[in-house]
Order: sequence, then structure tokens, then C-alpha cells
Amino acid sequence: MQQILVQVTADDATDPRRLERLTTQLAQDLRAIREISVRPAVAPPQQGAKSATISQVGSLVVSGLLSAAGLNALRDIIVAYLQRSSARSITLRVGEREVILTGGAGAKDLAAVSKQLQALVSEPEGPEGSA
Repeated sequence: MQQILVQVTADDATDPRRLERLTTQLAQDLRAIREISVRPAVAPPQQGAKSATISQVGSLVVSGLLSAAGLNALRDIIVAYLQRSSARSITLRVGEREVILTGGAGAKDLAAVSKQLQALVSEPEGPEGSA
């Protein structure tokens, strides 16, 4: 099952409540995609912390088996969200690979965004590479 870490960056990064609202709005939008589940990202507790988990403000975990249609739905939702919200960018990360989508660029070239997302969720090549 594919897991994508989604991080929202707001124009005003100093207000964690605002960032949390933006992240909650994106999570609600993403839940329209039936193929995936969306949950807040959590960090391991720091030593001596009383809570077992700590929510990472501005971060979501999207998991599921994304088909081509699911990837297109993910793309469309994120592009529309960036256009209507005051979020500056959204970073999608799988392992060490990441894609950063910004508000202005997304709608202009949906094909390029689709290629970036497909590359992000594709399995990396093995040590032999492709022949």
C-alpha cells in the first residue's frame, strides 16, 4: 500500500492554527477520493513526553492503492486547493523522493504535474537499473 506524506506550507508560517485549518480543509477535500485514506501525520514522542504520539501540524498521510484515475483525482484536488486557498505550496513525499507543487504553476501544466506524481509513486528502479 502506497503512503504519501503531504505537507502544507502557508503564506504565513508563523500561525500554527491557520496552518492546521488549511491542512484540515485539504484533508476533507482528499477524502473524496475513494481509493485512499487520509489521516494526520504523527511524530514519535520525545523522550519524557506524556503523550504517546504528537500530531505534526500541516502534515497528512495519504495511503492506498492509487490507480491512474486516483492519481488524476489527487492532482486535480491539490491544484484546485492551491488555487482557492492561501497555501503557498504542497509537498508530497514518498521515502526520499518529493514533489513540490505551488499555487501558480499547477493549473498551467496538468500533464507535467501528472508526470511528477506518477514518478513519485512509482517504485524506484533496482540497483541494476533498466536494460
